[in-house]
Amino acid sequence: MLTLGTASEVLNVLIEEELGGKLIKKQWVPFTMMYDYTVKLTEASRGNHFVHLSFAFDNRASFYTKTLIVPFSNKELNIEYQTFRDKMLPASEEEWRLKISGANKEKVAAEMVAAMYDASLDQFAPNHWHLSLFPTRSAIRIFDAPTFGEAISTPFYDYTEGGGQTEDDPRLYRNLNWFGMDFGGNGYGGRMLRSRAMPMMAMDAASAPAPKMPKPQADMAVNYSAKTKREGGNVKELKMSIENDTNKKTTPSVKTEDLGQIKARTNLNETVFFFPNLMTDADGNVVVKFTMNEALTKWKFLALAHTTDLKVGVSEKTVQTQKDLMVFPNAPRFLREGDAIEFSGKVSNLTADVLRGQARLELFDALTMQPIDDLLGNKNATIDIEIKGNESTPLLWSLQIPTGKVQAVTYRIVAKAGNFSDGEEAALPVLTNRMLVTETLPLSIRGGATKTFVMESLKNSAASNTLTHNGLTLEMTQNPAWYAVQALPYLMEYPYDCTEQIFSRYYANALATNVANSTPKIKAVFDRWREYDVSALQSNLSKNQELKTALLEETPWVLQAQNEAIQKKNIGLLFDLNRMANESKTALRKLSDRQLGKRRFCMVFGRTRQLVHHPIFDGGHRAPQRFGCRARRHGKNDGR
Repeated sequence: MLTLGTASEVLNVLIEEELGGKLIKKQWVPFTMMYDYTVKLTEASRGNHFVHLSFAFDNRASFYTKTLIVPFSNKELNIEYQTFRDKMLPASEEEWRLKISGANKEKVAAEMVAAMYDASLDQFAPNHWHLSLFPTRSAIRIFDAPTFGEAISTPFYDYTEGGGQTEDDPRLYRNLNWFGMDFGGNGYGGRMLRSRAMPMMAMDAASAPAPKMPKPQADMAVNYSAKTKREGGNVKELKMSIENDTNKKTTPSVKTEDLGQIKARTNLNETVFFFPNLMTDADGNVVVKFTMNEALTKWKFLALAHTTDLKVGVSEKTVQTQKDLMVFPNAPRFLREGDAIEFSGKVSNLTADVLRGQARLELFDALTMQPIDDLLGNKNATIDIEIKGNESTPLLWSLQIPTGKVQAVTYRIVAKAGNFSDGEEAALPVLTNRMLVTETLPLSIRGGATKTFVMESLKNSAASNTLTHNGLTLEMTQNPAWYAVQALPYLMEYPYDCTEQIFSRYYANALATNVANSTPKIKAVFDRWREYDVSALQSNLSKNQELKTALLEETPWVLQAQNEAIQKKNIGLLFDLNRMANESKTALRKLSDRQLGKRRFCMVFGRTRQLVHHPIFDGGHRAPQRFGCRARRHGKNDGR
């Protein structure tokens, strides 16, 4: 029901109802003072029902549209949590029970997708699941009539020869200075005030001497910054208090704790699970079983359920993993050779009591897991800690990263105070300031012949004071085409998704497919290599994908195949016919989407920058014809 009111003696109003883009009702209603208009809503009204009011008064036309929101509530599912915990321990085994029912609590057979991930990722891009399968309509009939208003002048037009719109500066008019008052961003003086004040501020800043910044205290100053503001202190006082506290904590007033038996948390993945096809039982229940990750953070749980008749339900929850005593390392993303760093962290106490104990930093070579504390200068590995109730205390170790001694470091921080303990372990790549230079010399020689080859760069390398030899490899094969086969995995597995690399993947897969299909004996060799089990030869470093990616980008020679068996295994996996067919189809589809015309491709999907000719020249004679291109022979002096 709509209630209309007017102050005039009699007002004639045209009332129209719109549904699905059509007028279903139209009538004139004269009324005085108040009038109640009844709208009949039906199932067809779901997705919004509109009522248009039109009238004229004092020579002015007025129009108003009222949107009656009628949702598809009959297509909504309810997701109830029968078992749920918002606080959990790391690595705990969890089993949640959810009940899915219809809008009227009736039983339904539904399918649900569920996921849980680190909630801090929403700081980069907020993530919320929603699924709208039914339309929400907007009004089609829109009325408008010219009324009293304001007009904006435009620059005059120059009708002289070669005329056009003038480029003179627009006229400036006086404005009130509102002295910082804001009227909703309408620009009544606000912009003028800022434009006048900013140059003055810039001049004052330039003339004033730059303040002397205090020496940073790693993460300790950051941890205490809020406390400094609250208590009115300054950074200098904070530095002194932290240094004094650190000196106090090094006094041997705490009993020695057994830190060797503490199991450190290692599963720090940002995604706990993604279950795409959870099904309800006869009563509409869904069971979600998972093992919680070991990172101490807040997690976001998302669930979306649907039925065969297009009913949808969405749910969202947050959970927290925590312990009474928690270790939070503040590790850098990587280490660099020659750096002197302060490795910081903190220990938090969630109990109400004062806890006294010890914390220790342990360092290992990520390739061999051998201790390297002495190598990195970790002399005071164990420090005493005292943590007040519901507070935190900083941790700090001084390290020196050696040059050429270690390629990746695994750190482990453990702490124990009374009956509470915690620890965290992760790996960091060690980046070098050097660049790998590879010199390759082809050695072509016939059987029974003797030939002398000289690598001039290697011969002259003794004159360099900074050069370090990384390796010397001799490869021999009776068929030089084998080197082209060895290069295919590099083309197939290149990590970027630009058009150049997509075409390289397509070309490599097409070439490998042709080799495998044309020579059955070679395919049989690849199949045997693919079945070779080299899992026992893989180190912990090879299994850490995040660390592996960082090392490949910065130091690609670190993860080169250590022996011929692993190299054969990798090639055998890439020569799987089903995989190659799928990869070729995917690459071809991406290239077709990026084609702007004959012999024109965009570098990145959706960008206007073009990559011209490159796929044609890389593709030889056959592949470019798929894109309407033909290779062209050039003369010697055409500059190409």
